[in-house]
Amino acid sequence: MARKAAQKPRKGRLKVFRTAIGFHDAYVAAPSRKAALEAWGTDKDLFARGAAEEVNDPDLMEEPLSSPGTVFRQMRAMPPEEPQGKRGKSTKRKAANDSATKHSMQPVPPAPAPPRPSDQEVKDAQQAVDTTCKQQEQEQRELAARERELASERRVMEARQASELRQLEGQLSAARKEYEKRFEAWRRAIE
Repeated sequence: MARKAAQKPRKGRLKVFRTAIGFHDAYVAAPSRKAALEAWGTDKDLFARGAAEEVNDPDLMEEPLSSPGTVFRQMRAMPPEEPQGKRGKSTKRKAANDSATKHSMQPVPPAPAPPRPSDQEVKDAQQAVDTTCKQQEQEQRELAARERELASERRVMEARQASELRQLEGQLSAARKEYEKRFEAWRRAIE
């Protein structure tokens, strides 16, 4: 438990950062620039581009520091007009902008979660794999049956051929014996 408490950022270690979002400035209290970028929902380094900065004005830091990690939005103040002869006019406008700046911060509601991605492509691909596997298994079963039939035909053929060969070899043997008898008789006859 002590570790978890040590890992939480303390208010003293927090800094306030600001970036422009449309006509508003977005403020967040965070321990680092990286944490501020995450709170704003961006992975682009806005600080390197000059689009974000650390805020040191205590009036602007008060609300973000009260709720670290929450993004506060404030209407961007218009730059004070150049004085045109009357100093009171520009002073009044500046004072109005300062009071608006101090009291108009509003927390930004978190962005809605993106919709869950569809897994229909995965389902279709799985169906195609299942169908192909079934077809291949059927083809293999049919081929195995044909192989069994061919093996049976081979056994029948080999038995028939062996029988025919034995019969023909028997005839050959009988013909040789008969020839040898006749040849012997002929040779005796001519001697």
